[in-house]
Amino acid sequence: GNGWTASYSTDREFGRPRGAVFANARVGSIGESPESYVLALLWRLACLDNLRERLWPARTAGLQYALDVGPRGVSLSFSGYSDGLAALARDVSQSAAKFVPDEPSTARLADVIRRDLQDKSKPYVAAGFAATRALTRDGAFADQELVKALDAIFGDGAAGAAVRVKAFARDHLWAGGRPALARGGDILVEGNFDEKESRALAAAVAGALPLKTGGPNYPTPRGLALPTAPVVLRIGAEEIGTEERNSAAELLLAVGSGPRAVALASVLSALLKPIFFDALRTKEQLGYVVQLGQRALPGAARNVALVLLVQGEKPPSALTRRLRKFVTTEAAAAVRNLDEKTLRGIASSLADQKLEPDRRLYDRAGRHWEELRRTRDSTIEGAAVAPNWNRRYQTAAALNALTLSDVRDLWADVVSGGSFAVEVSNAPVFDGETFARTAEEVRAVLKPS
Repeated sequence: GNGWTASYSTDREFGRPRGAVFANARVGSIGESPESYVLALLWRLACLDNLRERLWPARTAGLQYALDVGPRGVSLSFSGYSDGLAALARDVSQSAAKFVPDEPSTARLADVIRRDLQDKSKPYVAAGFAATRALTRDGAFADQELVKALDAIFGDGAAGAAVRVKAFARDHLWAGGRPALARGGDILVEGNFDEKESRALAAAVAGALPLKTGGPNYPTPRGLALPTAPVVLRIGAEEIGTEERNSAAELLLAVGSGPRAVALASVLSALLKPIFFDALRTKEQLGYVVQLGQRALPGAARNVALVLLVQGEKPPSALTRRLRKFVTTEAAAAVRNLDEKTLRGIASSLADQKLEPDRRLYDRAGRHWEELRRTRDSTIEGAAVAPNWNRRYQTAAALNALTLSDVRDLWADVVSGGSFAVEVSNAPVFDGETFARTAEEVRAVLKPS
């Protein structure tokens, strides 16, 4: 009710008096502009500060809560002993609905946001965020855009900023005593509850934070597929400042979507990670940050990519060339020389990890919540799919079914497919270097995932 859709699952596995609640209101106005995003961040931090001291006894009693804002809207979560969970959810939700920050808290929390944005300005960190933004059609802002928005909000001082945050909370959230305009909301309740108790828990959130259909349709990042030909994005001072002397390069290789692609990416990551580190960090000392792994890309399809990253003092184009060389030399040799015993050892170990029982109710509920979010994302993207509650079991089966020829054939597809490199550097541009300067230039050549 009140614009929300609720789901629940009774615990039949853990047998403990515990529960978990996840909620997300797709309030599109948060992601409408960098300024609205920063106003929402200020509101969220001030609200958490207001709750922290008052709800300290709840935390000491084993009850946990979280409040967040982002491209998906406003998110809340609650977990702990089931007896007190409904009261906690009601208290936090009602406080969030009524809360507006004062001038002192607004001024202090601006510094918190600024420090957080600066912490993400290291080249290797900026590369990952830039890659995600470039592969996202909606709801992603560069850190420097947010810094400029923060400065603009405080253009008339803390008093003026506090007025703007209050206006945002009244006009776009719940402080005005009206339902927030949103594209719907989802609630998941899991734990030691029957249907009546689950409904009461969901009603505690929905009653305090009512929604009305409307507002901008921006809340869900929609994914773009990796390019079918090599594409390079170069960013610099706008992300890392003018004083940074290190450069970073991140290379993403498309693997695909679905359990089989996840299985292949997992095997390749486990196989190549130690080789990558030994070559670039130990032997060549190319940089202090040398990482290889896999990443689920934005979008409902959750396409998975193999990600190679290095940060060092060399020019970014040299770092990118070395990453590409690793793919065609050391990585290709490792795949070519992979034997059955090694493959079975890697795949079996990864499959066993997938099949390990959830240790906590919260972990299981988190997996279910991710499936609901994926389903909602697919609906917004125009291709509705049903939740897949057996995804991890399917991935484990795909791992155990992988053969040497599968890995080699799929690796050939990965190498022959496109790639996306992000270079972060203040180094001068040399003649003959071609690259995109903005995420918009990259998006212009990409297709939906």
